[in-house]
Amino acid sequence: MTPSSPDVVLDSSLAALAAGRHRDPFALLGPHLVDAGVVIRALRPDAATIDVRLVATGTVLPMRRLPSTDGLFEVVVPGADIPDYRLRLTFYGGHVLDVDDPY
Repeated sequence: MTPSSPDVVLDSSLAALAAGRHRDPFALLGPHLVDAGVVIRALRPDAATIDVRLVATGTVLPMRRLPSTDGLFEVVVPGADIPDYRLRLTFYGGHVLDVDDPY
């Protein structure tokens, strides 16, 4: 991978976001169309895990915590349309909360 490849640029942007140094968090957080579908990202250092619940079907998809970040999660939802979804946060004490994604 060369320093100018899209993956390297995205990795450095995600690292800057997780460190609070990214100038445009809206460019990375929330839903975004990608080749594989819709990537949804959330930055929640207070959450142990996050799931995405698709409103139309009730399907629950686990988000993965990105390595070397403090609470940055993502999941790819197949399809070409941004779905209506909620984030299901599970905190370290076991408390679970469904919230709208502000992005």
